[in-house]
Amino acid sequence: MSNAYYPLKSEWTLEQWQEYCPNFAYRVVKQNEFPPFLPNKLRAKFNSAIVVASGSATNQTFVFQGYRIDGGELDEHQYIVSFDLSASTSYAGFVEHADYEGRTTPIPAEMQQSMSLSGVYIDFAFPRKPSSSSGSLDELIKSGLIKGFTNSVETQNKNKTS
Repeated sequence: MSNAYYPLKSEWTLEQWQEYCPNFAYRVVKQNEFPPFLPNKLRAKFNSAIVVASGSATNQTFVFQGYRIDGGELDEHQYIVSFDLSASTSYAGFVEHADYEGRTTPIPAEMQQSMSLSGVYIDFAFPRKPSSSSGSLDELIKSGLIKGFTNSVETQNKNKTS
């Protein structure tokens, strides 16, 4: 996964994201359920997406990964919004496949920190869509459908039950 980033502010509040996808959960969404503030041109290319939420007492991150066919390949575009609850700030944008001159920048250090405290790391990937339309992050981990933040999710789940 590239570390290239294209900022795009989320127009949804934390509460709207939480309603869209509860913490430690995922859901597969259809085109008519996509956040309306995502670029229309890109939204039109996606046929579906997976949304996941992971958070802690101080940080909450939501990942929206759109899927589209690009030539003969399945192309994935990840939009991430991370809320730093202690600082009352949020960071949002697309994680790109490559660096594009004049369009992408490195992911801001503050966003990476917020994401990691929520349990999401930049090297995560969803190798394919899950067969269920929704469920827990534990289900994705057990079925091998989520990579890159398994350990932190497991740690947070242990803290949740302690």
